[in-house]
Amino acid sequence: MKPIDVLYALNDVDDEYVLHAMSPSRRRVINIRRVLIAAIIVILAVVCATSIYSSKSFRHGIKTATDDPVDSALNYLESLADEDYVSTIEVYGGMIYDQRTAEVLEYWDNVASERDWNEDNFVVVYTEYYVEYIHDMVPYDDGYTARTFWMEYDEVTNAWYYYDGMSGIPFLGIFEEDGLGHDGWTKDDVAAYNAATVYLEENFADVELCGYKLDHSKTVAVIDDYPELAEERGWRWTQWTTYDYTFYVVYAEYYADYEYSAVWLWMEKEAETGEWSCYKADTDVELEYVYVTREAPPGQDERAQEAAIEAIEALAEDESIDRVYVYGSKVDSDQTRLVLIDDSNPLVEERGWSRVYKTFYVIYAEYQIRYTNGGADDIITYLWMERDTETDEWSCYSMKDITATKSRFLYKPV
Repeated sequence: MKPIDVLYALNDVDDEYVLHAMSPSRRRVINIRRVLIAAIIVILAVVCATSIYSSKSFRHGIKTATDDPVDSALNYLESLADEDYVSTIEVYGGMIYDQRTAEVLEYWDNVASERDWNEDNFVVVYTEYYVEYIHDMVPYDDGYTARTFWMEYDEVTNAWYYYDGMSGIPFLGIFEEDGLGHDGWTKDDVAAYNAATVYLEENFADVELCGYKLDHSKTVAVIDDYPELAEERGWRWTQWTTYDYTFYVVYAEYYADYEYSAVWLWMEKEAETGEWSCYKADTDVELEYVYVTREAPPGQDERAQEAAIEAIEALAEDESIDRVYVYGSKVDSDQTRLVLIDDSNPLVEERGWSRVYKTFYVIYAEYQIRYTNGGADDIITYLWMERDTETDEWSCYSMKDITATKSRFLYKPV
């Protein structure tokens, strides 16, 4: 019999029979050894599992991770000061980049699915810093730098880790204003942004500009929805591979005519000159409330007064009235408050009247009615004005003549 056959044969013998053949003391030693071996196996399994978990996670910045994603990213950048290839680094700041977060989850859905990323455990952090390298060691360029970090949250450690990211993106100077425009950072998106600024200042000079941004999602949507136009004009926007952009959509919100509105600017790059200009301004845009709140915009008291005057002047449509002349009007804050705090008035709740959301005002007005028969009346009235939140239009709910209760006119000429 070969030695290997003997070994296999011995392996086939049940351990129980071997133990019975041994003395009791020898059996106790064997059992103790078994327990120790089992314990060692368990410890090794835990260590291996931890090692496998860490390896599978593929994370950076383990030592700099905190329970805040921005702090974790900034800590990682600051830790680069200890690297031999870094001469100096000054970190300016960072912020959660909500728009890019949504784009990564959408366009990198295979990675997001593999790592179980969602809005709760994944964010993109935009950072800005200035760095100088030891050029004998690395080929990197010095200067003002912007970088995004893909941060993922670990429930076990309650910390945010740096998984991946992108460098070579435009330095916008959000945290260091002097950084914008430094050599090497006049990228296409910065140029498009600046061109949009000029266009808005020249063409929207009579409005109050609330804010604007490069709308990456709309940029992709326009190119996808208008492929023939995009091909004709040479529009390109490939975010994840190159930064050779020739088209951008800029979203802007502004305030005009007592209401907030929005516009999309289709910005394109001239192939020969490299200059950016506005191809189209699309005002048929749904307001996203990026820079303004959903509360009523300012100027509602003026709008309520204008609607009240229109309601008074509409009285002239009566055949017995020759003309109506409004002496003056104002928002009566005291009367407005009294109406809204009257618990016995069911209209407040039924019609959604609110001073906070500017959906109700009492307007005090004085006017004169001249009749077709030659007579005239000077009238003082309260107008209950309400705003429709869907149409944002003001209208008169009721009008009450209070001339008899007032001792004098405020606006009537003496």
